[in-house]
Amino acid sequence: MKLTLLISALLLASAVARAAEPAKAGLGLDPAKEKQLADSAQAALKSLDADGPKCDYAALAESIAAARKTANELVGQADKKDPAPVDTPDLPAKSPVVVPESATEAKVLAAWKEQLVLRVRSVYEVLADPGSDKTPLWSEAVGVPWYQQKDLTRRAAPVADALREAQVFATLLARPADVVRVEPGKVLFSDDLKHGTDRWLLYGPADTTATDQGLRRKNRRVRAGDSVMWTKETFGGNFVYELTFIPNNGGKTPGVLFPICGRPVKPDTDLSISVGETMDTYNLGVYAYHFSIHRGDTNICNGRKVGTGLHLIGSRTPDPAAEAGKPYRVTIGKWGNVVYCLVDGKLQHSYYDAGTFGPPLESGAVGVRHWGGADGTYRDVTVRRLEQALPTTQPADGKE
Repeated sequence: MKLTLLISALLLASAVARAAEPAKAGLGLDPAKEKQLADSAQAALKSLDADGPKCDYAALAESIAAARKTANELVGQADKKDPAPVDTPDLPAKSPVVVPESATEAKVLAAWKEQLVLRVRSVYEVLADPGSDKTPLWSEAVGVPWYQQKDLTRRAAPVADALREAQVFATLLARPADVVRVEPGKVLFSDDLKHGTDRWLLYGPADTTATDQGLRRKNRRVRAGDSVMWTKETFGGNFVYELTFIPNNGGKTPGVLFPICGRPVKPDTDLSISVGETMDTYNLGVYAYHFSIHRGDTNICNGRKVGTGLHLIGSRTPDPAAEAGKPYRVTIGKWGNVVYCLVDGKLQHSYYDAGTFGPPLESGAVGVRHWGGADGTYRDVTVRRLEQALPTTQPADGKE
C-alpha cells in the first residue's frame, strides 16, 4: 500500500513538473522542413480567416496534400524508415451533409470548417507556437501521451494525421453538397432506467442508485478507476442514441463522455477493458466514437475516436452542459461515415470518418463513461433507426 502511494506521488510530481516546463516548439528533426510546414499552416489559417476573402477550399486541399509529403518525410525520419507515400483519402464525389432535425446545412458546414481550422492550427502551434503543455488546442489534437513526452519526434505522426484530416475537410467543403436530412425512426432500444440495470453492463468503482430523477451513477474514486455503463445490446447501420443527463457535481476534475459503436479491440476480451487505473485501458482497449461534456473546468466539448489511441475528432467551446443540477438532452447519431452530436437540440460536432485513425466504425454498444469523480443521473434512453426525413414543403410566404 505504501509503495503504491509512493509511486502515485512520484507520478503526480513528475506530471506537475512537466506542466511547469515551457513547451518546446517543433519536432527536433529537420528545422528547414518544419519551418516549411509551419509557414504552410500559417498561410492556410490566413485563407481560413472569417474576416478575409472567401476561402478557395479546392486550392487549399491541394496545398495541404503537398504539405503532407513533407510531413511523411519527417515521420519516416523519426521512425528511421522510408517515408510512406501520401494517400488520397477516399471521399464521395458529393459531400454527405447529414442534417439532423434541429440543425441546418449551414451549421453542419460550419462544424466542418471548425474541424479544418482545428487541424491546421494544431499543426502551426506544434511547430511554431506551442505555448505551454496546458495549451488546450495543440496538446489535445496531438494527443496524450505524445505531447507530454520529451522526445519531440513522437509528435511527427500526429502532425501528419492532422494534415490528412485537414485535407479531408478542405476537400469535403470544396465539393458539391449532397444534403441528407435525417430523423429518428423505429425504436431499437428504450429504457427509462427506473427499473434497474438488467439491460446494462456496469464496470468500475461507482455507486448506482435509483432516484426520482433517474439512475444515479457516482464514482467512488476521484483519480483512478473510472466507471462505465454499456448496453448489452449492440447497434449498427444508421442509428441515433439519445438520453437525458443531469450532472450532479462540478468542480475541477469530473467529466462524462457518451460513446457509441463500442466493442473490444481484441476478440478475446469484453467491454470490461474500458475501465482501469489509466485512461489508456479505454483508449487502446475499445473501439468507439465518443463526445465528452461537463468536462470539469475546461469549458470544452470534445469528440474522440478511440481504439488505436485517443484521437480528437472535434473540439469547441463553450461546454454545452456546464451547469450542475440541470437536465440536458444528449443526442449522438451515425449516418454512414458521419457521426454527430447535439445537446438540447444544438449541433456541437459533425465528423466525417475518412479512416485517418483506422477504419470507420460500423456497430457496437452505446453507453456512459465517468472520470475524475463524476456524479451523474440518467433517464429516458432510446436508440432509434436513423432515417432520411421526408421532404417538407412551405408556402411561398412562409406561413402555415
